[in-house]
Amino acid sequence: METELSKLQELIDELFEMRKRVAQSEALEAEHKRSEAIKSGTNRVLEMVARGAPLIEVLDVLARFIEEHADGMLCSILLLDSDGITLRYYAAPTLSKAYISSVDGFSIGPGVRSCGTAAYRKEQVIVEDIVSDPLWVGYRELALKYGLHACWSTPILSTSGDVLGTFAMYYSEPRSPSPEHLELITIATHIAGIAIESRGAEKALEESEERFRSAFDYAAVGMALVAPDGRWLKVNRSLCELVGYSEEELLSTNFQSITHPDDLEADLEYVQQMLAGEIDTYQMEKRYFHKSGQVVWVLLSVSLVRDSQGRPLYFISQIQDITERKRVESSLRDSLTLLSKKNRYESIISTVTRSVHHSLNLEEVLQNAVEAMSKNIEGVDNISIYMVDGQEAVLKAYRGYPNWFIEQVRKIPYPKGFTWKTIIDGKARYVADAEQDTVIGPAGRLLGTKSYAAMPISSQDNTVGVININSLHKNAFDEEELKLLGIVAKQIEIAINNAQQAEVLRQSEEILKEHLSHLCKKNRYESIISTVTRSVHKSVNLKEVLQNAVEALSKNIDRVSHVSIFLVEGEEAVLKSHVGFPGWFIERVKRIPYPKGAIWKTIIEGITIYCPDVDSDVVIGPAGKQLGIKSYLCTPINFEDKVVGVLNINSLEKCAFDEEELKLLQIVAQQIETAINNARTVEAHRQSEERYHTLFDQAPVGVYIFDRDLTITHCNKRMAEILSSSPEKVVGINIRRLKNQCVLPLMDRVLEGQNASYEGFYEATNSFAKLWVSIRLSPLRDAEGKVIGGMAVVEDVTERKRMEEEILKAQKLESVGILAGGIAHDFNNLLSAILGNISLTKLYTNPDDKSYKRLTQAEKACIRASDLTQQLLTFSKGGAPVKKLLSSLGDLIKDTASFAVSGSNVRCEFHIAEDLWSVEVDEGQVSQVINNLVINAQQAMPEGGLIKVLVDNVQINKEAGIPLREGKYVKVSVEDRGIGIPREYLSKIFDPYFTTKHRGSGLGLATVYSIIKNHDGYVDVQSEVGVGTKFFLYIPAAETKPERGTEEKMILGGSGRILVMDDEEAVRGALGEMLRYLGYEVECAGDGREAIDLYIKAKRIKRPFDLVIMDLTIPGGMGGKEAMEELSKLDSEVRAIVSSGYSNDLAMSEFRKYGFRGFVGKPYRIEELSRIVREAINRG
Repeated sequence: METELSKLQELIDELFEMRKRVAQSEALEAEHKRSEAIKSGTNRVLEMVARGAPLIEVLDVLARFIEEHADGMLCSILLLDSDGITLRYYAAPTLSKAYISSVDGFSIGPGVRSCGTAAYRKEQVIVEDIVSDPLWVGYRELALKYGLHACWSTPILSTSGDVLGTFAMYYSEPRSPSPEHLELITIATHIAGIAIESRGAEKALEESEERFRSAFDYAAVGMALVAPDGRWLKVNRSLCELVGYSEEELLSTNFQSITHPDDLEADLEYVQQMLAGEIDTYQMEKRYFHKSGQVVWVLLSVSLVRDSQGRPLYFISQIQDITERKRVESSLRDSLTLLSKKNRYESIISTVTRSVHHSLNLEEVLQNAVEAMSKNIEGVDNISIYMVDGQEAVLKAYRGYPNWFIEQVRKIPYPKGFTWKTIIDGKARYVADAEQDTVIGPAGRLLGTKSYAAMPISSQDNTVGVININSLHKNAFDEEELKLLGIVAKQIEIAINNAQQAEVLRQSEEILKEHLSHLCKKNRYESIISTVTRSVHKSVNLKEVLQNAVEALSKNIDRVSHVSIFLVEGEEAVLKSHVGFPGWFIERVKRIPYPKGAIWKTIIEGITIYCPDVDSDVVIGPAGKQLGIKSYLCTPINFEDKVVGVLNINSLEKCAFDEEELKLLQIVAQQIETAINNARTVEAHRQSEERYHTLFDQAPVGVYIFDRDLTITHCNKRMAEILSSSPEKVVGINIRRLKNQCVLPLMDRVLEGQNASYEGFYEATNSFAKLWVSIRLSPLRDAEGKVIGGMAVVEDVTERKRMEEEILKAQKLESVGILAGGIAHDFNNLLSAILGNISLTKLYTNPDDKSYKRLTQAEKACIRASDLTQQLLTFSKGGAPVKKLLSSLGDLIKDTASFAVSGSNVRCEFHIAEDLWSVEVDEGQVSQVINNLVINAQQAMPEGGLIKVLVDNVQINKEAGIPLREGKYVKVSVEDRGIGIPREYLSKIFDPYFTTKHRGSGLGLATVYSIIKNHDGYVDVQSEVGVGTKFFLYIPAAETKPERGTEEKMILGGSGRILVMDDEEAVRGALGEMLRYLGYEVECAGDGREAIDLYIKAKRIKRPFDLVIMDLTIPGGMGGKEAMEELSKLDSEVRAIVSSGYSNDLAMSEFRKYGFRGFVGKPYRIEELSRIVREAINRG
């Protein structure tokens, strides 16, 4: 037996060597390549999100990336509609299109396949076999038709926890997800959530900015937002068309660069006066240089916007093109030069020009024109100006005509005489001898006209009138008179245009005057209208406008007692402004609910209501009657075809108001409508501006902009937070002067027009934070494509790097654990057969025989061999601790540490708190942790020394800086005064196989890390070369205290029928014999399916089993967990215990959750087996 055990030990050693070589040469290399591939794919998708790629493209690339890393898997990404119920496919690269078409657009619910259920529950749903899972009832045949047998779905959640969609993996055979699958699922749902939320935020911002741009970009005149230093911040299309530059070209320069030098000084003087607060606005005529080089004359109107502290933000400029007007004026001056020989014509032109520019009354301009020409043109006898009115030419101004002639030619019908000939031809006409003319009419001949000249008057490319000059002499006029008439006609054209523009600008005022003409008996009403109108056009504060309106009405309307304005807010009419109401009345009517009283009747019907005598009124409320109102007038306030409020006046006298007050209130209501529009427009503009200016600061990542000199010119708040500084301190820093120069080579690439990126340790200056960052840089260009600087997007990844290190440790352990678990499983099965048979043989052997002692030694050797598997299990998923509640952790630590140093030149000094909290741990694993740490400390002090072991209670919170959940922990410290660990090795000491010892295996600290991690704890280390090392363990405290009791270590017999299920015949045989020895009747099965059949048969023949013992893992067959699930359906009272030497399943450590009454580990010890079997049967 000793020889066999020796060979077995050699086999274990060889397996360890094989595991080391395989793990180092293949597993780690494969894991590294996989991690790099996943990282690369993740970055590729995130870069698409960052550059604003369409969402459907991002999700398709993400799905294909996940499928590349999971052979044979089909994945899909579904998004939740805005209704919050319907799921639709957005990405499914390899899933059958016919299948997608059949199920697309389904509603989420508690039992709607994997995806619908995951979205409804907001939790992951794993369906390992579609054939048997109830979630796929009604969809099973469709799924199987397209070869789908497994579906794992995970909800995609927003940062606020809302469901955005689902991510699903499909397989063509039943299967459960591996840790690698779960990692891919986590990556996919995280990136999909980022992409979906990013697109949602961008869409909302685009809609908001579109509203802002529409109001700004489509203005009929040039509009611009200009920085205090003159830079164009925003320009509209009209301005771009006016100066010939594109929007990009203007935004890269300032207004000074296109302003004529002769106008720049005056413009800048106005700017300085506004910035100093000396003036609020200014207007001037100035010249811009068009991109073509031509000069453009404009009328510039400028106002300044300040922030809440009064600091200048930007100028709002309105720019109107007056080039044509200036051209005409210049043309007049040029023509006047040519007529220098006729100085008197200057008087005509001057008179007409002054008249045009000083009066908007066209009739006055025409009278002034004919008067000036009559006095200053030699040889002229008659002058007239006709304007076209439909099919008639109407005489508008004249000099020198007798009355009889005026009566005949006041209106000339189309197309008679030379007046209509000139209008139709649209060109000047001069007849030196009227006797030879065939066009002149009989009235002109009767008047004695011998020669005449006619000049058309044009407006907007149409002939709208004629200037006629007549003489009683032949050849009275020449070329100079025609030029003079042309100049006067041009001036009249300007007068016509001015009158038309003035008519448009004064339309509102004229309407008010027209109404006012009907209120002539109440001249003071003009004061009301003027006050309200000025208030509307001067202020965008709606509250101020409403208050001015009620005060003006109260002061200027006879017999009015109260004035009020109500605005609709939902189902209430809210009192906004009032004059004359007492306090008690205000409290009762400040919010009038729908549909009470005269106010709501006016709102609902949308018409003016006048009640001259309240005594006969059925609408007015009790509060109004109590106030003593005798008559009232209510006028609706409309906005965008809806009634939004009511203007109300009351009187304590009957019949207080008439038609004039009704019209007055309607006029004021129209002005209030304008005020509401102004207020909403300004508020919308303000909100859009606020969004426009805060986008930079609200970015979720750090952003800064630098120029070609590498000076930081802009920095957002997040960037300053990352650097633990402020934007004011960051802006102005030159990157060349930073302590960390890692980004300088990247800056050079950016200034050459390339994108660049960097991830690593970064330190800006001595005063700034040290951190790990991910930096993406891109060039910034001007309108000509020239690189003028760059932009850096900086993400603080310090926390992510720390977590990656933790994950890497776990992944290394996991790769080792896969092999270790398999070895442990097979080894424990061998030991189960050996130990079981040895224990049985001992039972039938006389204790006095020599063979009994040999059997006892072999039994102990098997038990020691079983302990060797514990280290292997620790690395495997099957090493999950089988915990029990323990109140004596201090005793366990003290016993283990003392035993570890026994017989050495090292001793332990213990400091253990008396009131230690209880813990729920696997005693064997925790003992192994203490043993490994103490042995390490002992080996670090070859000359001997003292090891301090401290155990105490600690409370962990966020401020502790330890990656643990907040709560109670038991802290264990193991401190030596040995050689210490070099700093460069500290990050590697928990890696499997890493060691600095000549004879070490590199598994001791890796075991410590794995065990404590599986207990939801944390391991930390501090060390200094030549001083010593301290290890710190944090183990979660239990919420309950253990019950006091003792375990009987004796063989307990029993009776009953037991069914044993195990795939190893040797194990079945040994276990069966042990149970028979204990007094039980035993039947055996090789897998779960056979066990179920035997169980059913036993029940049918009325000889049921009292207990079932099932091996958890059956390679290629049904294991214990699946069999237990089937048995529970057949018999809700089934009693079973689970057995295994290794498993990555929770059924061992959480056996009750799966219906088992207990568990027994391999190899079997007959004392433990007898106790567990007896308890399981008796508890039933």
